[in-house]
Amino acid sequence: MPGGELGCADDKKHLAEIMIETLAPLRERREELAKRPDHVWDVLHEGAARAREEARATMEQVRAAMHLVDPKGGGNEHGL
Repeated sequence: MPGGELGCADDKKHLAEIMIETLAPLRERREELAKRPDHVWDVLHEGAARAREEARATMEQVRAAMHLVDPKGGGNEHGL
């Protein structure tokens, strides 16, 4: 309501109602996932594997840019 028509307690109650309504879908999804912990762990493990692969590829690019690896696949003068 515009113009400060609500009192402090009414305003807080109104905000709480909005928050409850807004967060309801998130709560429902959380409850669904809580019933399937194995699925959650599978998703986390798959994401970690993808992140590791992406990090590996990125680090290859970093090492090449810093001349820490031989582009032909061998080591470098620093043994890296």
